[in-house]
Amino acid sequence: YLVVAACDLLVCASIPPLIEGYLSDRAPVLFAHPVFCAVWGAVWEVLPYYCVFLVGCLSISRLITLLRPLLPFNRSITPLIFILYLLALIITRIIPVLIDNASFVYGRDVNYCFLRADTFLSVACAAQMALPVLPICASCAVSVFKIRRLKRVGSARKQNTATVTAIIFTCIYIIYNVPIFLNYVYFVHSSIVHSWIEESYLDHYNNPFMYWYSWNFTFIICIACNSASNPILYFFRIKSFKMFVMKSKWRLKKRGAYMSGIVTRNTAWYSSSHSAVGGGSGEVTRQGGEITTKTD
Repeated sequence: YLVVAACDLLVCASIPPLIEGYLSDRAPVLFAHPVFCAVWGAVWEVLPYYCVFLVGCLSISRLITLLRPLLPFNRSITPLIFILYLLALIITRIIPVLIDNASFVYGRDVNYCFLRADTFLSVACAAQMALPVLPICASCAVSVFKIRRLKRVGSARKQNTATVTAIIFTCIYIIYNVPIFLNYVYFVHSSIVHSWIEESYLDHYNNPFMYWYSWNFTFIICIACNSASNPILYFFRIKSFKMFVMKSKWRLKKRGAYMSGIVTRNTAWYSSSHSAVGGGSGEVTRQGGEITTKTD
């Protein structure tokens, strides 16, 4: 959940340049700078696909726990799996850059920067984004069926609560990512067909909505809404996360009150000292946070 939350934070933080582009009638704005375009495009080429992988790991691991509750699991390999898949994502993006000299370009139809490459990258992206939807949906359905048959008490209640949280989390993912899955299937089909009949795949997006809004709606808005919904689920379903948020809020409020008190005391001391100096007949001293004024 911590890794998923970090990905959600990065996804939400990368959305403002897109909003600025929408408000500027799809003008590049920040994307007009080549460095920013390349950095943003590189992050977005990896981040959504990595989030899908994390959801898949969460859903499948919870299913294994339901089916084999006594199966030993070595948690030390989890970071290794995350790192290896991240490296695999990066390598699949580096290969087109090294072989075909692919570069990041801004597309006004999609309103963001992306890596323009050959069919290899398109198929790889489609596989990494669309194919995990099928095992995730299957594992979620089996988990729902399994949790309804479990009638345990005591220590098992905590496990069932965690399973229900994982199921809700996966269902939210499915709702937001089914449009992405369908759009990617259509995109791959269009790419293959256009390579056979020597026409542009954009001819299959001749509908104004498909051309201007299909990728924005599926690949941007749906992913951003999914990332924004997850923290709400964490807050109401995970007690430790809720306690962390409440403690952080209390600490920030306490620190804000402390800083406000310091500013107030310094302002009073500064005003009193200047007032005394202006009058010419007093001396202002400060001891232990208290202001003392001596007059003749």
